[in-house]
Amino acid sequence: MRWFCGSKHDSSGLSTPTTVSFSPLPGTFIYCNNPEQLYPSDLGDHAEGFGNRYLLWSYVTDTCQAYYEHENRTGLMIGYGLQIFNPNEQTVTVKVTNIGFGNNAFDCWKQFYSESSGGGGSVGVFTVAPGEELWVQRNDHAIPAGAIFNGAALFHVTGGGVYVYNYAYHQFGNLDRTASYLGYITRTEPSGQDETHVYKGTSDRFVLTSTINTEVSSLSKKGLSWQTNECSGEDMVNITGPLTDLDHPTYDIFTCADGDNLGNWGIRYRFTDNISNDTRKKRTITLSVAQPYFISNIYVQLPDGGSGRAVNKTTWRFYSFTLPPGDSRTITYEVLLSGSSYGGLTHSITCK
Repeated sequence: MRWFCGSKHDSSGLSTPTTVSFSPLPGTFIYCNNPEQLYPSDLGDHAEGFGNRYLLWSYVTDTCQAYYEHENRTGLMIGYGLQIFNPNEQTVTVKVTNIGFGNNAFDCWKQFYSESSGGGGSVGVFTVAPGEELWVQRNDHAIPAGAIFNGAALFHVTGGGVYVYNYAYHQFGNLDRTASYLGYITRTEPSGQDETHVYKGTSDRFVLTSTINTEVSSLSKKGLSWQTNECSGEDMVNITGPLTDLDHPTYDIFTCADGDNLGNWGIRYRFTDNISNDTRKKRTITLSVAQPYFISNIYVQLPDGGSGRAVNKTTWRFYSFTLPPGDSRTITYEVLLSGSSYGGLTHSITCK
């Protein structure tokens, strides 16, 4: 993702940002953004001119959301997939509920939230025998040269822990189980991209929930605002990334406390806003999100089941409704910052 961490935002005349508390839902988050720029030596093909490598390995025992973002710099049409391998002596069960993929972030997350088959995978319940594999997601010949692509999957594993492998490849038939781990890439790309500014690994959370209670009388002047997705906030996740292969694993932990470039890309923020109109007038309530930098992909799953996105927009007023005097309403929605984006969002509730 793009480098940004820890700056104060202009809230466009809103009140001083409020401190909002978040509670994580348990589960494993797989995040793969290193290397952000893919070259032939990074691919999983066991063939001349390729690396015979997988990009990331992870161990999962429960509910898992995987998210990845890369740029195809191979000069080739490539594919990408998520493989589950069962190392146990008994069969495991994998329930896939959400799949998303796209050469832009909106296509990925729209498919993901549809909870239907697509994006290179199928929703449903699958069994994986001992020593066998399941491709949760597989998009062959789907990524043209130069494309920046996003993918996501949500699944639940029972019966034993499994390994999850992120593969990029030119020809799926060249994957033969002989690949080894690419490792954490620290190179500087020909474009000037410094791969030490992007990460991969796992976290113990992928949904952050927050409940906000407010009255219209407190919104009538400058509204209510709060910040997410930047290192000054308590919402930021840590990423534990493997440096070596799974037979002798060593790890590094990337944290905001160390000044790492973490923007919670792919983390789903689930807000429940309880808004009461304690005035004598009918009021129009507006929910907004702002990202004042040029590169941003913001996705919102709206309260009515719809969805929307803002690309390179300073302020996005994504939902409005009318609240009669003495009435109240509860709104639940999800906001996420997808790649390729700068980190840092300002959310707001205003009325008129």
